[in-house]
Amino acid sequence: MRFLLTDWKRGFTEPRFFLAMAISLGCVGISLCVTLQSGITDGYGLFTQSHSLILPFCAPLLCALPYSNMQMREADTGFDRLMALRCKHKSWLFRRFITNGFISGVTGVMGGATLLAVSLLWDTTACTTEIYQVLGLNFIFGVAFGSLSYGLCFVNTQRYIPLIAPQVGYLFAMYACPTLRLNQYFPPLAFAPWILPSMFDLTNMVTLLLGLTAVGFGLTVIGQVRKAVGV
Repeated sequence: MRFLLTDWKRGFTEPRFFLAMAISLGCVGISLCVTLQSGITDGYGLFTQSHSLILPFCAPLLCALPYSNMQMREADTGFDRLMALRCKHKSWLFRRFITNGFISGVTGVMGGATLLAVSLLWDTTACTTEIYQVLGLNFIFGVAFGSLSYGLCFVNTQRYIPLIAPQVGYLFAMYACPTLRLNQYFPPLAFAPWILPSMFDLTNMVTLLLGLTAVGFGLTVIGQVRKAVGV
């Protein structure tokens, strides 16, 4: 538990975490300006419209940015070997998996939380159960893509791959799903259901996100096995 608390503290003070927050706030600011110019004045509409404009299309990169490839950066300096010794080789990679997932989840929800705060200042009736549920979905989204990015650290040698690959795959799926008539799996729906509300299915989206988390965990297992055998 001490390792997790220390690692969380480290993750939330990483410059890349603040960079992800700054980008999120920039996206929120631009979205709010566009939404207000469109004439929407109620708090609920302000939130849903703004939440659908920019954040859903760059969310995988934002969630991966703070901590997902820390493992690779530590390997370059030898810090990973020190951590393995301190933890007595007891699955510290899995502890980092938990830490990274939590930090990525928080990153995923921060943009929406900021939008909610602004919407409540604009209109106190903006707060609804639906919005809270979507913020919870944003957290799961962050955990899923952060975990996938973390897992990719163990199957390649380039530090940019864990950051870029999930975002590229996400954008590709955005174009492929409508072409294949799989709109119910349109990736941004897992972040902002109001983009295509008639197509949104919570079970489909949660299953998809849990699947991505499982893939990330599986790749982490590969990393643990490779370290155990000295590969």
